[in-house]
Amino acid sequence: MTVRQSLGRENVLATYGELARHVPGTALGEFRGCLVARGELPVSFSNFVAGFDWPAERADAWIDELLAVVVKQPVLWLFVDSDDMPADLESRLRDRGATVRQTLVHMVSTGDALDADALDEMSGHAERVRVAELMTEEFFGSSSLPIKRAVAVATADSSHDLLARSEEGELVGAVMVSRTTRTLGIYNLCVRPDWRGRGIGSSMVRAVLSLARSERRQVVLQCERRLVPWYFNLGFKECGDIRALALPKGPVWDYNRTSWARN
Repeated sequence: MTVRQSLGRENVLATYGELARHVPGTALGEFRGCLVARGELPVSFSNFVAGFDWPAERADAWIDELLAVVVKQPVLWLFVDSDDMPADLESRLRDRGATVRQTLVHMVSTGDALDADALDEMSGHAERVRVAELMTEEFFGSSSLPIKRAVAVATADSSHDLLARSEEGELVGAVMVSRTTRTLGIYNLCVRPDWRGRGIGSSMVRAVLSLARSERRQVVLQCERRLVPWYFNLGFKECGDIRALALPKGPVWDYNRTSWARN
């Protein structure tokens, strides 16, 4: 695992763990060194296993042990990073019936950023809720009302920075920024539909790049394959991928058969 490749993985684990802490009814724990979140709603960052770093000779037994403590209910996502071990983990999971539901490309900033106007930091609770609701509607708009409420609460209550761009007194775009020691992670970048096509999204990315430069951090993100050229033009390069796998019908952790949970 190279340093550049591991940056994205590091940020994803920190980001998802922090969001999960703030989803109502969700508990965090671990399984064989992996980060585990289990919640009542089928939200991706509330129900997942991530951070696999297993020896190849034990992986099959540990996968079977993992699958033995799940029952068929809401979805449990298995996030498999290209830097996870063993290298053939995805293949082993697919042999047991898991299917890939989504693949995101890891990207990392490669050089100096152009100067950009700073974004507004949303620090008050009402401001954060307003931005969180904008993000939730953009990325979870077709979800049920309870899921959208849980996502908005987790986003607003987390320690992640919520940064926004306003034009003519209106909130027109926003981005969530997650910090680790070495990185700033871009998440939930969105622009209101009626303000798209005016360069607002790219200006927000440049603002985050400028912020990262001042903090001597690198910027990382995960995006769909179709967005890679757009981010490439803003100074990013690919550095791996992360795949979300789920088992048939989606499993949920069986609390009666394991004591993984922690406060």
